[in-house]
Amino acid sequence: MPIVSLTTDYGWKDPDAAAIRAGLYSEMLRHQVASPLVDVSHDVSPRSHQEAAYILGGAYKAFPKGSVHLMLIDCRPMVNHPPIAAMIDGHYFLTQDHGGLSLLFPGRQPDELVTIDMRNRLDLTDPGDIMTAAAAHLIAGGTISTLGPPRPQWNQLQSTHPEVLDPNHAIVHVQYVDHFGQVVTTSSFTTLKAESQVASVAQWTCTVATSTPTEAPSGIPTHQPMTNPPTANPTSNPSANPTTVPTANPTANPTKVPTANP
Repeated sequence: MPIVSLTTDYGWKDPDAAAIRAGLYSEMLRHQVASPLVDVSHDVSPRSHQEAAYILGGAYKAFPKGSVHLMLIDCRPMVNHPPIAAMIDGHYFLTQDHGGLSLLFPGRQPDELVTIDMRNRLDLTDPGDIMTAAAAHLIAGGTISTLGPPRPQWNQLQSTHPEVLDPNHAIVHVQYVDHFGQVVTTSSFTTLKAESQVASVAQWTCTVATSTPTEAPSGIPTHQPMTNPPTANPTSNPSANPTTVPTANPTANPTKVPTANP
């Protein structure tokens, strides 16, 4: 049985998470279908597509094939970022085309990709409502191709690459800080080894800094990062006072290092 998952930046304090869940169940009733609903996370930092990609990327493979994953980050009407539906790895992904799926699946394109166009549902104007209706359609056995016209590619966001300073030092960028205070970066030891052209990186020292994805140099217009985006790094000014931490597990991928006081 396919499962529906929700990954949002709505938080639990406001009514949005409950409203989207209720809307999804209402659409299931409309289609006379039922499916379990799993909240992957509603605590993604506001507008953080990097965090959402890491969290959903670590969870979706545990779901059965045919599951439908809604990723609602910075969800509001925007002409350049319409709701899209994608099929990849045997799973459906519904989101606005900010470029978040390019972070979830870097260097890949989906098996199918459409722009969601619910012309038969003029009552739906909010992107979240449109995607819940599309999710119910898929759970009911509908095809992705009937949701709207094909889309040539999704928007692209690019993570900040590590800056190799010398054969023993590099600046890597924080993607996520987990519940235990462990830092997840956007680079891997394999990448550092390749870019530095050294045989081993076990003795490396990495300076971690916060970053947001940048728009790709070409293709469909992409999401513009905020001027002062919220970050998960506890330092008030990470660029002025970066935290230097030793790498702890040279075989991990992506790079995951403990903070000084987890």
